[in-house]
Amino acid sequence: MNPHREIVPNGKCVAALCAALVVSTVVFLPSNGRATPYNMNDQGSTAIVDPDSNSGMTSWTVNGQNQLDQQSFWYRINNGIANSVTSISAASVTTSSGLDGINDVKAVYDNSSNIKLTLDYSLAGGGVGSGAADLTESVMFKNTGSSAYTLNFYQYSNFNLLGDASHDTVSLFGSGPGGSAPYYYVYQANGSTAISEGIVSPFATRGETAYYNTTLTELGGTPNLQLDDNAGPTGPGDVTWAFQWTVLLNPGDMLDLSKDLDMSIAPVPEPSALLLIALGMGALGLSLRRKLA
Repeated sequence: MNPHREIVPNGKCVAALCAALVVSTVVFLPSNGRATPYNMNDQGSTAIVDPDSNSGMTSWTVNGQNQLDQQSFWYRINNGIANSVTSISAASVTTSSGLDGINDVKAVYDNSSNIKLTLDYSLAGGGVGSGAADLTESVMFKNTGSSAYTLNFYQYSNFNLLGDASHDTVSLFGSGPGGSAPYYYVYQANGSTAISEGIVSPFATRGETAYYNTTLTELGGTPNLQLDDNAGPTGPGDVTWAFQWTVLLNPGDMLDLSKDLDMSIAPVPEPSALLLIALGMGALGLSLRRKLA
C-alpha cells in the first residue's frame, strides 16, 4: 500500500487506451450451456465474474487485497418476487483481452420469449501499487416480446473495504430535494479507502443502504419489492447498498444503463472529486467499446 499515492485520472485514461489497442476477442460457447468464473486482470487489479452464479461478481482486488464480497443484478417483471438475472437463461459469454489478460466480460441472457439482457464488465487498473482501479458496467435489458411490461431492475453491492466488514460507512446521493431520489452516486468508505459509483444514465429510481444481509433477503423474498430510499449515512459496520430502476418497456423498448465504479486506496479524494473521475472514466469506457464494436 502506498500512503502517498494521488489519483491521476489521465494515467487511468492512458491505461484504458493502451488496453484498448491490444484487444483479442474470444466467444465462449460452453457445450453444457453453463459459463464458468472469469478472472479479469488489468494493470495491477483483478476481478472475478461468474455470469451463471447468483452472486455475479465475487472479487475485486486492488493493491493485492480483495475489496468485494458480492455484486449482483436482479429483476422482476410486473408483480411478484425479484429473481437473479441468471434465471433468464444460461449466459452466452464474450471476453476481450488487453495487455494483462481478460479485461472485458460480456454476458448475454436470452429467454427467446420476452427478455434479452446484456451485461458488460470492463476493468481498468491504475497500475501495480497505485491503489486505484476502475470498473465500467453497461446493462441493456430489452423487451423482446409482444406485450408491454413494467421492469424493476436492481443492483446489489456488498463491498468489504480492506477486507474488513466492520468499519465501513455508505451514503447515496440524489438529484431530488435534499439529495433524495433519483440517485446518481454512492460513496462507501473505510477510513482512507473508498469505493464510489457514478451512474452515467439513467439515474436510479430508488435506492437503499442497509446492514448485511437485509437487502439481499428482501430481493429473494419480498413481493413487489420497492427499495426504502434510506440514503444513509449507514454504518460503521458491514454495510450494503442497492439501486432500483423502474421503467415501462413496450415491445422493442430497452433499459440502456451505464455505471462506473472507482476504487481508491488511501488517500481518498472528496466524494465530489471521485464522482467526476468515475463519470469521466465511464464515458471513456463507453466511447472505446462503441468504437471497437
